Formats: sequence, structure tokens, C-alpha cells
Amino acid sequence: MKPIYTLFIILWCFFTIVPMAAAANPKNSKKRNPKNFSLDGRTAQAYAIEKDAIELDGRLDELDWSRAPVLSDFIQQAPDEGAPATENTEVRILYTQENFYVGIKAYDSKPDSIRSILARRDSRTPSDWLRIYIDSYHDHRSAFEFAVNPAGVKRDVFWSNDRRPDDDWDAVWDVAVHQDGEGWSAEFQIPFSQIRFPKRDFHTWGFQVARVIARNNETSFWCRIPKGVPQFCSLFGDLKGIEHIPSPKRLQLLPYSLGKGAFEPAEEDNPFSTSSSFLANTGLDVKYGLTSNLTLDATFNPDFGQVEADPAQVNLSAYETYFREKRPFFMEGSHMLDFRLGSGHERDSLFYSRRIGRQPQGDPTDAEYYQRPENTTILGAAKLTGKTSTGWSIGLLEALTGSEQAQVITTSGQKTQQTVEPLTNYFVGKIEKEFRDGRSAVGMIFTAVNRNIQEENLDFLRKAAYSSGLSFRHRWAQDTYEINGSFLGSQIRGSEEAIESAQTSSARYFQRPDATHLELDPTRTSLAGYASMFSIAKIGGGHWRWSIGGKALSPGFEVNDIGYLREVDSLTQHVWLSYREYKPGKIFREYDISYTFWNSWDYSYTHEGMGMDVRSDFRFLNYWNINLSVNRSQTRRSSSTLRGGPAVLMPGSWRINSNFRTDSRKALYLNLRGNISLSDNGAKSYGLSSGFNLRPSDRIILSLSPNFNDGFRNLQYVTEQSSEDQTHYILSRIDQTTVSLTIRLSYTITPNLTLQLYTQPYISAGDYSEFKEVIDPLAENYADRWHIFTPQELSLQEGDEYSLFPITEPGQAYSFSNPDFNFRQFRLNLVLRWEYLPGSTLYLVWANGMNSYTEYGGLSLGDDLHDLFSAPANNIFLLKFSYWFSI
Repeated sequence: MKPIYTLFIILWCFFTIVPMAAAANPKNSKKRNPKNFSLDGRTAQAYAIEKDAIELDGRLDELDWSRAPVLSDFIQQAPDEGAPATENTEVRILYTQENFYVGIKAYDSKPDSIRSILARRDSRTPSDWLRIYIDSYHDHRSAFEFAVNPAGVKRDVFWSNDRRPDDDWDAVWDVAVHQDGEGWSAEFQIPFSQIRFPKRDFHTWGFQVARVIARNNETSFWCRIPKGVPQFCSLFGDLKGIEHIPSPKRLQLLPYSLGKGAFEPAEEDNPFSTSSSFLANTGLDVKYGLTSNLTLDATFNPDFGQVEADPAQVNLSAYETYFREKRPFFMEGSHMLDFRLGSGHERDSLFYSRRIGRQPQGDPTDAEYYQRPENTTILGAAKLTGKTSTGWSIGLLEALTGSEQAQVITTSGQKTQQTVEPLTNYFVGKIEKEFRDGRSAVGMIFTAVNRNIQEENLDFLRKAAYSSGLSFRHRWAQDTYEINGSFLGSQIRGSEEAIESAQTSSARYFQRPDATHLELDPTRTSLAGYASMFSIAKIGGGHWRWSIGGKALSPGFEVNDIGYLREVDSLTQHVWLSYREYKPGKIFREYDISYTFWNSWDYSYTHEGMGMDVRSDFRFLNYWNINLSVNRSQTRRSSSTLRGGPAVLMPGSWRINSNFRTDSRKALYLNLRGNISLSDNGAKSYGLSSGFNLRPSDRIILSLSPNFNDGFRNLQYVTEQSSEDQTHYILSRIDQTTVSLTIRLSYTITPNLTLQLYTQPYISAGDYSEFKEVIDPLAENYADRWHIFTPQELSLQEGDEYSLFPITEPGQAYSFSNPDFNFRQFRLNLVLRWEYLPGSTLYLVWANGMNSYTEYGGLSLGDDLHDLFSAPANNIFLLKFSYWFSI
């Protein structure tokens, strides 16, 4: 074993085994509070009052508050799990025929130490917090969370699957806070129209309250929530006393109007390139309660101009870049439509909402100049979500995108229009039936994409794409164990061109010459496949957790028209084992050590690879954190490296990741990350990044995140060159350096008026050298797999083009472009957001962008920054106004 590998293993052992032994020593354990609390649920009682009896000022001085029963005796989850809360908290619950009220008095023996930080709505700040949770379905699986800090900053979250939060859910509600010499208090006013519940005369809901005291890093609950349990909503208490409330107002309207101006340098001789353009537009969002627990959300001609731009990336792989969803309509309630094809950290999913409204996929033909829309227009979209009184969870989405036209001037000077995206309909439907208070369930999902393709230049798109499947889950032994499984099928239909494109795509490469179990059929007009997943796991109880599972993706499985899928033709298996300690010791407050082992095969049962991953996560007593992971992939068989060529035996590799974080409550909070990759063929790379988070005042948060990656790979795909007799697959070494700096600044004027800045300069340069041809891709000896071209065989000519004269084909000549690159990009978004009334907002946005590209593989930071900021700039100014109606 090489010395550097030995060093890393020794370091990992030091940071895992030694701390584990120290923390497990009873002599080092912190003394526990002897008082024990049971996990039995508690019961709260709501008190009915007259309409408009509460003035929302945070003071709790109305007589009705004194008549309501008091909830108290909170129990810590952290830092001293199971002990009484260090400060007293009193909760009272009232309701009218329209609103649900919660009043909380948070007593504090050190009122001057209450942490109050101003920030934009839904921000996570290290301040004190009061949170209420309402399981109005009383299904023990879901909840609506409403939270406020002492500065009046609001947060709302929807919880599903017992413990899965959706921070993107937004409701229209109000809250007021007040501070005095005894502590602070909050009055929550939540319209019944913002939560969902079965229609009945007498209600029993799940209910929970949490309090966070930042200076102590203390979180306490009214109903105890132990650390490390796989439950959350199912541990709530019961809320009784809500009777004879009518069905809430069902219709909410949110119309918007906007004005937009775009300014960029005009391109000489291009009639479509003008220095400025202006746009005025309107749209509408609708929320309609079909019943008290089923809601229809719709949007017509939506605009997402206030959404932050995607970060820059240079993608040299065979696969599509994955971008997070940032558009509010698709983010909210996304859990109701989510269906992952694997574990939580994998991107593969049946539904990837970025497909809807994507950039038009077609290109104009015979075009001298053309102007193509940046995104496909979403004519309308609607979602139906909710849960019936019999335990059926329902999530339906329907979206229609318009036919997009490119304005074209042909090579003969003719002005015309060409369709670059057809009229397309998207549908996703997911239903699930729960049993045993949500601890068991069976579900179904169906997706469909239908395109109205009339033009021959769009025949490469599929006319129809469908997927459907069944899923199940079951927990037992007090939620200690769980099994999950699913079986899915897919089918796509289209022209011969479209289906051949699917067969030869990076997901499957049916054209591979050595894949005898696959057949490329250029006459096909449909393709079908299946996928299945199964796992059994220990998810609770004691220190140990484990999981065993597998996944199968058949060669014909395809969901990329509405989902995200990288590779198929795959059989994988994993084993995962974890040890967790939540009891504070002499050094660590808590830690987690896990081990994962995986294996993979293709559908010819050829073994493709195996590997292991060891991770450790430690939290010190001072709330600093350190993570370290070591990943080893053995020599593996890659069917994607040659982009449709034969499988290649790729060398094994090591990857080490580390992360160090300081206490986020401090005015300066650091997050330092590093990684190093070492290949058995000598290639190596490393990355360093950091986050400097500065809070100079309770109104300003500044985040600086520099990033640096450097290294080289020996087997970067370049191109393939073919003749009648032979195909040459050409790889090379690439030395790549990437630097970027992400800056985020948030200035909060009031909880409803904020100014946010996002900016990122990004530079990435790649220098290709040591070009080689694959000659025996599965040779046991690494050097026998390739032939490195000599200067006599390969040379760079004027005009940045390589000339190739392979010795295996005397007299044959090939050429390909120099792949060196230097890509530079700058993005800036400045957003002023004002929620002038609950649910009604005004946005003022400035977006600035610059791009620069050269075919030079070196990186010179000073010169590159000069060239970047000398590039032509695009500027967009936008004013957007919306107003919320409840009818």
C-alpha cells in the first residue's frame, strides 16, 4: 500500500475509534438529570371565543387568554435530552369560526440575552424561536409548522412522511411578538383556510410546540421528542375542543403584473440583436379548496423573474447537469409528487420539475441569424394535493407548455418562423393509502408527457412518454424497522429517429459493440423497460442502524421526458451500517460513524464494480463539527467512458472528503471543506472551499464562499474518429483548474422588507495533452489498454485543429478541434422584496450577466478576471407586483 493511503487510514482511525472509545467511557459521561419523562402523549384543550376578540400585538393581555388552559412543562431534546427545559414556557390556544390562535409566553431569566435576528421570511437564523405544529389531518404523518423569532421573522414548513420537512410551503398568516422584563411572547393568528382538515363537527388534531433558546443551543418540546428516533409527527400530543367550525373560504387569488427591460450590446449585422427590449405581462395564481382537505393550486402564465440564477458549471461528463428547482409554484408541495429512484442523496427521480418550462430543444435549420426564446412558456399548470378522511394522500399535477417559435433569417435572406418546441402536456399523479396510523402504506404513481409534433425538424423528440408503478412501505416494532419497495414500468413512443436517439443516449448506449445483451434497432418506434427497488432497514432503537437493499434498472427504462435518470442497464446492491451516540461525553456532544459497501452488475450479469465508503461526523461540546469520509472504488468496468464504444476497465481510486464547521450562533461562522481524489493510474485532484458567514449586525448577513479545484485526469473523453474499417476512440489527459467566489448579502429592513444580493464570478480552464487511443480496453495491464500518440501521429495545426495520422491505418488522416477551453462567467442578482400585506408582495430586481470564452487551456486569474469584466454585459430590470385576495 502506498504511504499516502496508509496516512489517511491512520488519520481516519484517530478521528473515529479514539473519540468513540473516549465518549463511551462512563467516567467521561456528563451527569444526567435524574427526572424521567415518559413518551406518552399529552392532551391540549382549545377555547372558543367571539370573532375579532384578539388584538394581534404579542402581549396576551386580552381576558380570553387567561380563560384558556395552560400548557407548560417543556422537555429538552438538546443539549440535555430528557431533562426539563431551563426556562418556563406557557402556551394557550383559542379559536373563532375563522381563525386559530396560539399565545405563547416564553419566560426568560436573562431577558437581555434573548437572541433576536432580523432576516427575510423563511430564513434559518441562530436566534430564539417559538414553533407550533398542527397535525390537522390527525394522521400522525403530517403537520403544518408556524414559527417566529423575537424580531418577528416568520417561517412556515409542511411536514410529511412523519419527519420530512418542506421549507418551500408558504401560507398566508400573521403573528405579533413582544419583549418585556419577563422574556418575550407571541400571538399566532392562523386562518383555517391555510390548513387542511376533515369535515366533521368535533375535531381531534395532533399538536406540538417547540422553543429554541439560542444562547444555550437548547431545543425543548411540549411533547418529548428524543434524539435519534425515526418519528416526529407521530409523537405529537392531541388537541381537542375545536367544534363546529365551518368550511373555510375556498378561493384565493394572486394576480400579478410586471414590467421588464433588457439591455445588452447590439451585435453588428444581426437584425435580432438590439440594444434594448421591453416587456409588460400579467399572470394569475389560484388556490381553491375543493373540500376542507383537498386543495387545487393553479398558475396561468407564471413569471419567475425574481428567482436566483443557476450557478455556473463546466460539464465534461456524458450526463446532463442537474439543477435544483427554484420556482415557487413547483417547489411548494413537491413532496406530494416526489418519487426517488434510490436513496435520498441520489438525483434520479420519476419527476424532475425543471423539465416543465425548459429551454426549447429544437434548433432552426438553414439559419443565417435567429432569435430563440430563452424558456418555453408555461400556459398553465395546476396541482391537486391533500389527504382524504379515509387515509388517501393525493398529488396530481397538470401542466401545458406552448409551441415556441424562433424568428429566422435564412441563408438566402428570407424572414420566417420555425417551431423549436412543440405544444406539450405534462401530467404526474401520485396516490397513497396509509394504514396503522401511517406506519404502513401502498401507493401508485403515473406520469405522462404528450407532444403535438407537426414539424419534421422536431422528430428527434418523443411524441409520448409514460411511466407508472406501485410502491409500499411498512414499519414495525415501534418504528424500529422498515421495509420499502417499488416496481415501475416505462414506455416511450415516437419516430424512428426519436427512439434511436433514446437507444444511443448516454443512459444506455445500445450501440456498444461488446454489449451482446443489447440490440440497437433503428426501426423501432417505441421502447419499454422497468425498474424495481427494495430495502430493509433498522431505523430506530439503540445506537446501531443498518440497511440492506438493491435496485434494478432495465436497459429500456426511460423517464427523462419528465424525470431525471443518468444510467440504466444496472443491478446494484448495498449494505449500510451506522453507530450513533447522542449522549455527551468528555470531548464530543454526539457522533455518528457509518460504513457502506456496494456492488453493481449490468443485465448480462457482468460485474461492473464495487466499493466502500466510511464516514464519521463528530460534534464537539462547543458545537463545532468535523466530518471525514474515505471512499474507495475498486477497478471498475465503465460502459460510458467511450460514449457508445466498448466498455473500458477504469483504474480504482480513493476519495477523501473533510468538512469543518464552527458554531453558527457566533457573529463569524466558518465552514471549511476539502477533498482529494487519487487514482491508481497516478491522476489526482483536490478541492478547497470555504464559507465565511459574517453577521456584523442583527440586520445584515454576509456570506463569502471561495472555491478552488485543481488537478488532472488521465482518461478524459475527447472524440471518436471513424472510417469504413476502424473506429478510433480518443482520450487524453486534462489539467483543469476552477476558481469561483459566491457572495450573498442580505439586509433586512423589517421582517417584511428585505434586500438580497447574489453574485458569482466563475472561471474554469482545461488544458488537454497526452492524447491516446483505446486499443485493448479490458487488458489486465493498464498500459496495454491504450496507445499514446507520438508527435508524428498527432500534431496541432494552425487554426486550433489537430491532425491525426494513426499508425494502425497508414495513409489515413483525421482531424478534430482543439478541446482546450477557458470559460468565464459572472452572474449578479439584486432583489428588493416587500410583503406589504400578508400574501401580497412587490419585487424590484436587477440581473446582470457576462460571459467570456477562449480556446486557451491555461488559467491566469488576473488576466481572466480582466477579460471577464471587459466582456459585454446583459442587464435586466424588473418590477413585479402581486396582490392576494381571499374570496
